[in-house]
Amino acid sequence: MSNQTAQELIREAYEVDENQITGAPSWLSSQPYDIGAKVDASAAGQGGRTGERMLQALLSDRFKLVAHRETRPISVYELVIAEDGFKLQESALAYSDSAPRVIQVESGRVIGREVPIATLRRARIGDS
Repeated sequence: MSNQTAQELIREAYEVDENQITGAPSWLSSQPYDIGAKVDASAAGQGGRTGERMLQALLSDRFKLVAHRETRPISVYELVIAEDGFKLQESALAYSDSAPRVIQVESGRVIGREVPIATLRRARIGDS
């Protein structure tokens, strides 16, 4: 891996969002690292969560990371069907290419065209 912050590595290793990492020093999200590691031959090709577990072990070994999970209340937005029915419509493809579509999030609104629901779900509305 190259030019990755420790925060990006933690997000990948533990499958968490940025706002779920708390109590970390500021360098966690600002200092990029290049990391080289060899995969144990017995772990190669096992699939599943093997990659995440190996990355967790690397973070523990090289960064002395100690992590724990806890449940905390957080503010979220919930996408629900309006009382007068479902308003989202399947988009007719306007473009012939397969490039990712753009989604804009500003002033508490989410605006997108030809955006998959999975992308909409990950949209960061924030406190704007």
